[in-house]
Amino acid sequence: MKGRFAPNISEKGELLSARIAMAAAIAVATYLGINPPGFAAQTVALAFGLAAASIFPALMMGIFSKRVNNTGAWRGCSWASA
Repeated sequence: MKGRFAPNISEKGELLSARIAMAAAIAVATYLGINPPGFAAQTVALAFGLAAASIFPALMMGIFSKRVNNTGAWRGCSWASA
């Protein structure tokens, strides 16, 4: 918080913002615990879909291809080349 958003924040203000963030995380976790977003299979499918759409192809090419370097893998990711 201090380094990025509010460099002149006091320690008391930083503690207050941490407590607010913690309360928000607890509220979101409670809501998702009471109203789950879907079955376990749907959640796993979503996780694999996100992995396939993000860095997974670059990771696989880095493992199985000798020609892929870090710059090519970074530029090849769909989210990095936009």
